[in-house]
Amino acid sequence: MNRPVYFQCIVFLCFICFSLNSQDTIFFSGSGLHCNKELADQYRITKTGLSTSYYIDNGKCSFNGIILYSDSTTEEGNKYSGECTWYFRNGNKKAIRFFNDKGLETGISRYFYENQSIWKEIPYKDGLNENSTYIELDEEGVASRVFEDNFTNNQNHWDLYNSNLSEAFIRDGRFFLNSLFKHGTSRHIYLPSPKTKEFSIETTAQLIKFTDKNRFGILFGFKDWENYHFFAISASSIYIGSVKEGIITYKADGIFSADIHKDASNVLKIFCNGNKYLYSINGIVQMNSEKFKMLGEKCGLIVNGFSRVEVFNLKRKEFNITPKELPASTKERTNKNSTGLLIHSGGYILAYASELKSQNSMNIVFSHSNTTHSFKAKLLHKDELNDMALLLITDSNYFKNITPRFNLPGALAEPETVIYSIIANDSNFIHNPTSYCIGNIASKTGVNAAINSYQAIFPNCTVSGKGFVFNDHLELLGLRGASTKTSNTDIYPVIKINYLNNLLDLLPEKITVPNSSQKNIHLTQEEKLKLLSENICIIQAFGNE
Repeated sequence: MNRPVYFQCIVFLCFICFSLNSQDTIFFSGSGLHCNKELADQYRITKTGLSTSYYIDNGKCSFNGIILYSDSTTEEGNKYSGECTWYFRNGNKKAIRFFNDKGLETGISRYFYENQSIWKEIPYKDGLNENSTYIELDEEGVASRVFEDNFTNNQNHWDLYNSNLSEAFIRDGRFFLNSLFKHGTSRHIYLPSPKTKEFSIETTAQLIKFTDKNRFGILFGFKDWENYHFFAISASSIYIGSVKEGIITYKADGIFSADIHKDASNVLKIFCNGNKYLYSINGIVQMNSEKFKMLGEKCGLIVNGFSRVEVFNLKRKEFNITPKELPASTKERTNKNSTGLLIHSGGYILAYASELKSQNSMNIVFSHSNTTHSFKAKLLHKDELNDMALLLITDSNYFKNITPRFNLPGALAEPETVIYSIIANDSNFIHNPTSYCIGNIASKTGVNAAINSYQAIFPNCTVSGKGFVFNDHLELLGLRGASTKTSNTDIYPVIKINYLNNLLDLLPEKITVPNSSQKNIHLTQEEKLKLLSENICIIQAFGNE
């Protein structure tokens, strides 16, 4: 092992040992509960402000963001601010969530599978899931629309009141419904009929007093007390049926079920597969019926005489929604990240014009020392013809101590010049911020003798997409474009960097790019690529939110 690498390893081990033994270190389990070091899965240094948590077994980051308030018993009770990111143990992103300066979740929170495909996109406003609705995707990208009321408040306008006949109130994330007379009571909300062929409706609840005389259930397709469908349970039996024009018909009238939990909560679920309805209790199908028409646009909860129920949630999922049914926010955010390059320490970023669909709500994200730093930015100018754009970081928290690690060329690159194409590694940006491939210049002019570009070849390149192109002296030559096939060889256009001057000339003040002189003599290839990684950033464009 060479001395620099050996020294870095010693420093890292010392940092881990110091952190794990510091009295200011918080240890917590995989579920976030604070615990002692022997039982811990992760740890972080106790502090407010910018904070980073780590997995104990491999030292990788598990969380990065600003903590406004640190809870004394669990990580779930922390209050956050700004953009916060959670990570899987392998370093891939687990969730990206946004909070205002009061610690309330706001904007679109995104959750990921370990393969980095999107799992959920949940819109928030001042700490509340807007309309109690979000988008959920499977690992192949098939989307479902989910309505879910977890009763953190009454934003869905349940009819909460108490009388000598019934009580209904929300407390501590639970909905309580009490019947005080023999005919029972109910509450319902407006929930439009599903727009998809496949859907499900479910609730998780527990009867406080649970005997065969007590019943609880779901009302769905409810129009009025003359027209509705229901699925209910007692301590040992199920009841399924409909009321149409005041006439009741049963599909199940007190049929015994061994799957009901008498002393615990129960999950009641109605699933429509497009042709049939399936009724399940705690995941076990009890019976099925032919598909029938919804009678109304309401959904609710019902208990019979002198029963009291504690409800944990009410959920409706519409499966396989079409792309045109996706909310605008989801469409805007899909594959929205792109690569940028810091060209001036004042916060000027070079980007691809074609990848900036929006001019609003942009974040610039850098990765330094296994920590990400995010800053707000705006678009200054675009050159659509040469696919270049110039951005400026406007965030007051931008520290302006990142300097360009490259130079501009003094002349055109010659054929056979060795080049590197480098791009942000969006899937694991915090630990491995860039991907690259090596090639060479094939021609001083582009396809069809275009004078604004080179032609380049990157043999055996596995890095898809675009990238910034440098020569072996770390001089920025241009921006790589999409390949074209010529005689079984992939040819890539590289837009020449001198066209950046068209954008710089539009600035009100003259700036020198780059604004530092980088000496790259006697550096190894690994060292050169590491330097360039410091200037590569991710551009997050969030549409018109």
